[in-house]
Amino acid sequence: MLFDESTIEREYSALEAIDEITLPLRGGIKHVQAWNLYEVLSKI
Repeated sequence: MLFDESTIEREYSALEAIDEITLPLRGGIKHVQAWNLYEVLSKI
């Protein structure tokens, strides 16, 4: 369990930062966040 506010902030901020990461196309491979997979596949 997370009790300390600074610990909570540290743990959640790392997860929240994932949403902002955009990786470039590399060797024909497109990096897609799992929660956006359906949207990407529906455009094919």
